[in-house]
Formats: sequence, C-alpha cells, structure tokens
Amino acid sequence: MPRWHFLELVNFIATELHKGFGPLWHPTSAGGREIAIENLSKRFDSLDRQLGDQSYLRGETFTIADAYAYAVLNWTKIHKIDMRRWPRLTAFLDRVAARPAVLRALLRRDSRKHNQPKVTNLEVSFRRDACVSRGLCFLSLRQ
Repeated sequence: MPRWHFLELVNFIATELHKGFGPLWHPTSAGGREIAIENLSKRFDSLDRQLGDQSYLRGETFTIADAYAYAVLNWTKIHKIDMRRWPRLTAFLDRVAARPAVLRALLRRDSRKHNQPKVTNLEVSFRRDACVSRGLCFLSLRQ
C-alpha cells in the first residue's frame, strides 16, 4: 500500500500543484491571478498537512516527490506568492535547497546564467553559506 500512497502524492503534485500554476503562466482574465492563487492555497494547505512535522513528504527519506514539489513550489517566488501562511512548506523548501546536490545544481545554473566558469564540488562546499534560503543563490563566482 505505501507504493500507491507515494504514487498518489506524485500525481497530486503533477495534477494539482503543477497544473494549478498554469493560469499564472498564461493569464486569460484580470481576476485570473487571484482565483489561481486561491485554488493553489487549498493545494498548499493539503501539502502542508501531508508534510506535517516530517522532514520530507514521505517521512525522513528524500524522494522524487520531494524534488518535484521543491521545483514546483519554487514557482511561488517567480509569481510572488506569499508563503508565510505555510511555514512548514517554507522550511521544507529551505531544507531541500540546503541539500548538496541542489546546491551544486543551483550554483551550476547560476554560473551558466552569468557566463562564469563551471563550478566544482570543492567550490560548492566553500560557497554553501553564500546561498540564501529557499533555493535562490546570489553570489559572485571568481574565475
């Protein structure tokens, strides 16, 4: 049964969260943003309950569902959705952003974005403190 609950969670992220951001990427009406955010808020409530006091959505083990939720929930920054109502989800975003693989990916993304040289794992360990919470890295990479 746990496998089915896991698949249900991944499906929820895909159909309720991911799809819920659609109207924000492609607005069709003046009030569409508010309606989309109201609908997403209900999904955030549900995901917040699922997370509870656990580190990750399925307990203490990081899964693909956490990676997917992290990617989609980060869109709240792009669309300027206030997440203060969901401190557990905000803490979840911070926790995932602090994972070494996520830090490496964000640093590599930022170095490519600014035409900087490739970032090595050694640099990541020294630059970890330069990353601000919730997955956004603002740092200057030295050549």
